[in-house]
Amino acid sequence: MIEGIPPNGVLVFLDIYNDRSYNEQLLSIGKKIADEKGVCLTGLAINYDCNEKSVYSSFGTDHMIGVNAYSVKTCLDIVRTICPYLIIGCCNGDNKTMLAQLAIELECGLVADCVNISYSDNELVFSRTAANDSVIADIKCVNSSYSACTIKKGCFSVCEKKADTKYYFINAEKDIDETQYALMLSCKELSSYSPQALNTRITIGAGRGAIKYMDKIRLLSDAIGAELAVSRPLVDMGIARKEQQIGQSGRIADTDIYIALGISGAIQHIVGLSSAKTVIAVNSDRTAPIYKYSDYGVVEDIGVFIDKLLTDWRINHESY
Repeated sequence: MIEGIPPNGVLVFLDIYNDRSYNEQLLSIGKKIADEKGVCLTGLAINYDCNEKSVYSSFGTDHMIGVNAYSVKTCLDIVRTICPYLIIGCCNGDNKTMLAQLAIELECGLVADCVNISYSDNELVFSRTAANDSVIADIKCVNSSYSACTIKKGCFSVCEKKADTKYYFINAEKDIDETQYALMLSCKELSSYSPQALNTRITIGAGRGAIKYMDKIRLLSDAIGAELAVSRPLVDMGIARKEQQIGQSGRIADTDIYIALGISGAIQHIVGLSSAKTVIAVNSDRTAPIYKYSDYGVVEDIGVFIDKLLTDWRINHESY
């Protein structure tokens, strides 16, 4: 598929929507890090536009891979083939989703919304805002073969540097639009599991779509002995405590089963599910991104789901 691209280089995922100024910034910071480390720079363009060749060669791209369709599988195969030291991408829409999916499959860290990337003492340092943008936090990814980040547009200078770019073109089948990577379950099937009998740990995560059902969710968590966690909007609204927040600015859900109720699937929350052994998503929206990262899914109104689950649970576990 790809020959001649050395390993341990820098791989830049260009903007899927072909924002030229964004791509120039991506390639500029990628080339800066590649030069500092003494490695090659490779660009990857989904929905490749051959009219943009001048952009790729003008910003030091040693290798350019064009993929004709959005395909996580194809991009994952490319990454595993060329084994980049660093993966850089955009922080918007499908661009961020692609990197998040790759990071999960590669089991590597993903630092989102970076405002700076530096390379010193043989280590990468990612800088991003924190604490409501009041401070700049420096982050290092350790114990991983890959490092990945998304960068904010407008935070990096553009620096042209000519290169003799080598081009590769790959045909890929587009990923299924339905985004249902989860095995869909009914409430009856879900309620047949017994955490007491299996000695499992369960965490229920409540999102913005479940706010009006919080009383029922607390009842459900008490009934099945689950920990109650939330996404960031519920903390910001004062509905839950900060220590209950799962995600990038919260904590990791280290649990056997994570039941996501009314959680859409924002990347900031998804990164907190990396240690959950099984993720079950419940959402009334069949196209919710959360299903991409779930093992099982239930398409249902949250209130109806809880009522059904409590009823079935009590029937199946009268002895508990």
